Amino acid sequence: MREEAIWVALHKLWEESSKSGRLLRQLQSSVSGAQLWKMDHAELLQRFPAVPAELWDIFCTRKKQINLSKVEAYLHQNQIHILLYNNPSYPSLLKEIHQPPALLYWKGNFAPSDLNIAIVGSRKADHYGLSTAEQLGSQLSKAQVCVVSGLARGVDAQAHRGALEGVGGTIAVQGCGIDQIYPRENRKLAEQILAHERGCILSEFPLGSPPIGWHFPQRNRVISGLSQGVVIVQAAVKSGAFITVETALEQGRDVFAVPGQINNPLSAGP
Repeated sequence: MREEAIWVALHKLWEESSKSGRLLRQLQSSVSGAQLWKMDHAELLQRFPAVPAELWDIFCTRKKQINLSKVEAYLHQNQIHILLYNNPSYPSLLKEIHQPPALLYWKGNFAPSDLNIAIVGSRKADHYGLSTAEQLGSQLSKAQVCVVSGLARGVDAQAHRGALEGVGGTIAVQGCGIDQIYPRENRKLAEQILAHERGCILSEFPLGSPPIGWHFPQRNRVISGLSQGVVIVQAAVKSGAFITVETALEQGRDVFAVPGQINNPLSAGP
């Protein structure tokens, strides 16, 4: 676990950089974490000139304060697993998207099915939207399809609940660090997901990352990226669910829409 702990620590050190994902993927392809950790500032600058000098400054200054044994212990105690981009088990579908995550943090049982379908929609869905999401999640999971969604209020939560009724299971992609649950009201649901034999909670954000606004559009590309298709249940045109649909189309995924009442604003997205 030491190798994973090093990449986790580096990911946290560089979390403020918009280039961190791309740089971490490049580094993983050319050097091990253990080798990287041993290099001094001059060697890092010489071997990896594509990495901005200020990031190596941060790394060399702050790594002295990091106890890797404590990082390993934290991961172990919280049952957090790490999947690096260069790992053969990294989902091939996710590798196809623009800027795939350099690290995936996951808990539970990460075993995507041969067919993964995302279900997305409004946090403010009405009874029709909520019941439809739950029914779709249940029927898909019972057909051995893994249901992917974002653990948000409304459609997401109901899709996860429905999926728990079948063998296909469900993957909840978070917009915060894996060591947090957002929203708090879905903590019990998160526990139920982790208890399922094919239930998983996943995040691309460093440990301790809060659920801030820009994380969610970024999270949405992973929801669609893990899936062969996306179902939009209810959503306004300007919404997070609709962003997921747009990223799905950009990624070449199939998109399905649940019909709704023509006078319902939440039908506008579908």
